[in-house]
Amino acid sequence: MAAILIGRTAGAERFRTDASFALQSGTTPIPCSWGERRQHRLNRGGDRQLNDALHLIAIARAQHDRATKAYLDRNEAEDKTNKGALRCLKRHLARRFHRLLSPSAQARPQPRDATRADPTTVGAAAMPMVCPR
Repeated sequence: MAAILIGRTAGAERFRTDASFALQSGTTPIPCSWGERRQHRLNRGGDRQLNDALHLIAIARAQHDRATKAYLDRNEAEDKTNKGALRCLKRHLARRFHRLLSPSAQARPQPRDATRADPTTVGAAAMPMVCPR
């Protein structure tokens, strides 16, 4: 999966923001709301191999990582479906990988505890609990 992520995003400096990286990876939420109901659907655009790699990473984390399980449980408690919670997780992973791959992120000062900033670590601080509705 790491080889696919790095290979498919060759020249990561072309993605100026994490939103542009998410658009390329097909993890941006597409609003499909009607009436009082606010909802998002899957983006079928972007690089499908990159999206597949992010999906497999999200599934593996959902099965084995306690912090990720807690994140998904919180999203489901906010009336998100299983698919909606997984879509939020993939968007979060896209943000994290963009930060890891972009050269501008390498120039920024690292947090005191660098292991906490790594998206592969287990722990509550490894994954902020923010997801767009």
